[in-house]
Amino acid sequence: MSPKTDKRHQLKKGHLLWKTPIGLAAGFDKNARALDFLSNLGFGSVEFGTVTPRAQVGNAKPRIKRFESELSLLNSMGFPNHGADAILRNVRSANLTKACPIGANLGKNKDTSDSNAPMDYATLYEKFAPEVDYLTINISSPNTPGLRALQSREGFFNIAAEISKKRKACPKPLFLKIAPELGTKDLEDLIDIATQFNFSGIIATNTSVSHERGQGGLSGEAIKEEARIARSRVLDATRSIQDFIVIGAGGISTFEDVLDFWKLGGDFVQIYTSFIYKGPGILKEFKEGINTLLQTTGAATLQEWKDSLK
Repeated sequence: MSPKTDKRHQLKKGHLLWKTPIGLAAGFDKNARALDFLSNLGFGSVEFGTVTPRAQVGNAKPRIKRFESELSLLNSMGFPNHGADAILRNVRSANLTKACPIGANLGKNKDTSDSNAPMDYATLYEKFAPEVDYLTINISSPNTPGLRALQSREGFFNIAAEISKKRKACPKPLFLKIAPELGTKDLEDLIDIATQFNFSGIIATNTSVSHERGQGGLSGEAIKEEARIARSRVLDATRSIQDFIVIGAGGISTFEDVLDFWKLGGDFVQIYTSFIYKGPGILKEFKEGINTLLQTTGAATLQEWKDSLK
């Protein structure tokens, strides 16, 4: 049974309505095998994947390293998953009670060339859009060779254009997940294309490669400041775009991190590494933080408080 939700914690922007603004990021439930359980824990949303059209084993093991003193992880997974058809069966068989919105995180196969990548994403969109509440285009993982090259203007344009052909038949909220290291011009190009193709927003950010800890993407508190700066840049660049949603991810482990993101202008957040270390208890921490915020500010709802910041 889903934990009792507090209607005062509900947050809405654009096409998204979450009972609580804290979602689970992709990477935890790669094959959509635990949607029943996770969707009833108290998250505002659960995003599964990353899904690729065909099954793949990912990179060689070991491919995860813990930095426990920093509540951080280094991963070089490489999108291991059972493939779109098997994962689609899992989604369809889940006994979802609409406890929270479900998202699909989409990626290309390792052996798919950049020129054929748009078809991978379009195929996945067509398969999963009828089954989920929103979808995310992942071209920012550092663990699939060449993937981040698709964050170029031409690379992302070709993907967005191919998906748009499938989106006409089943329009669903669509997000782009970006890397924290993007330069200003690249970020502006991606935002321009996302707006042109009516994306709902951007998830900022994926794991970082700005470290000297070995191969892979770094997540958790070790990238807190880098991810915060990246989110701030995205928020500044999209502030004038009506109903454009920036979902915060990367280094978020305390309610103070969430509060800081809200004050910068953000709305929803996703957690992953902090959930690995702290478990479901972190959701209680966030819930108590929101309750304290409402009590000290006198706002009747989180939405009311958020709207007062505008």
